[in-house]
Amino acid sequence: MLATVIYAGIDGVLRNLQPPKDCVGNPATLSESEKAECGITELPHDQIQAHELLAQDSVMRTALGEKMIECLVALRGAEYRKAKELGDEWARHTFFNVL
Repeated sequence: MLATVIYAGIDGVLRNLQPPKDCVGNPATLSESEKAECGITELPHDQIQAHELLAQDSVMRTALGEKMIECLVALRGAEYRKAKELGDEWARHTFFNVL
């Protein structure tokens, strides 16, 4: 959602946040301390973890509103459970049938 990217940028400007140090080279080859210097953190490991992090994110709650976050988390959670129940073929048909 483009709105979340725009809002995150505005939030950073309003709070006077400074961007992390530039990361030069392949982030996969950096040590943990080099990653920390560049502000590199791990992405969520799966959809469930991503939903949990979104539900806890105060900036995104402000950007999208409480109800939208609740709906997104519920919808994506239901899709995740359905995909786990019915398997890869259902997920391919549901999400990639336009390709």
